[in-house]
Parts: sequence; structure tokens; C-alpha cells
Amino acid sequence: MDWDAYALEYDHLLLQNPAYLDVLSLFASALRQSPPPPGVAAVDIGSGTGNLAAVLSHVRPDLHWFLLDPSAAMQRAAARKLRGRAVTPLRSAADDVDLTPIRPHLITLMHSLYTLPDPLGTLRRCAQALEPGGLLLLCDIGRPLNVTRWATYLARTSVTRQGVRATIRLLRATGQVRAQNRAIHAAQRAGHYWLHSPSDLRAAVQASGLTVLERRLAYRGDSDFLVATRPGRAGQP
Repeated sequence: MDWDAYALEYDHLLLQNPAYLDVLSLFASALRQSPPPPGVAAVDIGSGTGNLAAVLSHVRPDLHWFLLDPSAAMQRAAARKLRGRAVTPLRSAADDVDLTPIRPHLITLMHSLYTLPDPLGTLRRCAQALEPGGLLLLCDIGRPLNVTRWATYLARTSVTRQGVRATIRLLRATGQVRAQNRAIHAAQRAGHYWLHSPSDLRAAVQASGLTVLERRLAYRGDSDFLVATRPGRAGQP
């Protein structure tokens, strides 16, 4: 995957995608229901162009965000969206950063875990890094992406919202996104990206030492949304 190339058109298409916006809303609702202590650290793994951190920073402006993403283009886009917030960019692969010194009370992963070389190891490191009582908010694509089905859905919803001409302009401007989505599908079929069922993901999170509080299907059934916590209370070792 060329994530720098993906970043150039990423928001043009995804922010026109109702299913993507619904996932952002799931994260915001979970954060409201299980609020961390004031002013604590939050880590977004695979933060991309910063859409998730930007939404959650409106829910909790006091959090200090650590944005972990190896793509320079993604990090630049995120910095623009989060200007004025407490943000520390971490331009690195997820496996190369020790999160423990950050002492996060919140870790988020939105459609990034399945792309990592060691997703189960990443979950274990998240569990170890979270403060007692800390929260993991996770949405992950677990099923093969049907690129044709998604293209049809996006075109149909775009025509409904903004008409045919605007949809044609959108499709012309997002060819790189479609190419990268085809690359994701190919990587899934080749076994390079992790595929999982809802129960597989739940079992993996539980095996890492976290307690699952909530889970549901998301992203038109292709993703699993999950809320988990590290046992204990904030302030306890």
C-alpha cells in the first residue's frame, strides 16, 4: 500500500461515505459513555489524516493526542485538522513505538489493525500500555472488501445527496483511492492483511488481557466495532 498516495485523496471520498461517518459517530458515542479522566494521554494508532482524532477532540478537547502513523502525508493532513489541540505526531510504524511511557488512558484504532504485520502483538502492547481503567476503542475491517459493491454504494449515496454532476466530479478526483482499495482487497486475498470474524476479534482482545464491554457490526457488516477496558481503576498500579 502507498499510504502517502492514498492520503492525497483520502478525505474526498471517505467524508462523503455515510458508513464511514457512522463509524466516527460510534467512537464519539463510546467516548461520551466511558469518559477518561481530564487531560490524559490518548493514542490513535494508524491515525491517517486525523479524522478520528479531530472528531474525538471535539468531544474531549482536553485530551493530549499522540498520532501514530508512518505516512508523512497523512501526518501533515492530521496536523492541519488538529491545529490548536494538544497533539504529538509519532511518524513510525506501530510495532516500532513503545507506548508504555505515554501512559495512555485511551487507545483508538480505526480500520488500521488489520493492516499491521502483527495485529495480535499490537493488541497485547495496547493492553500493556493502557492505564488501569483505560479504554480501547477499536473498529477493524475483518471481511474481504468487495470493491464493486462499495463503489456502487458510494456512487448511489452520492447521487442521492448531491446529484449526478457532483458525483462524476467526485469519482474523477478519487481514482487513487479506488486503486488503493483494490490493492487492499488484493492484500486481503493474498493473506497479507488479517481477516477475522466478530468472535475472532473479541477473542483476540480478551486474550490480550482486556475486558470487552461492547461489540457490534459496523461499516455495512465489513467491520467490527469493539469497546474494551484494562481491568482496574484509574490511579491504581
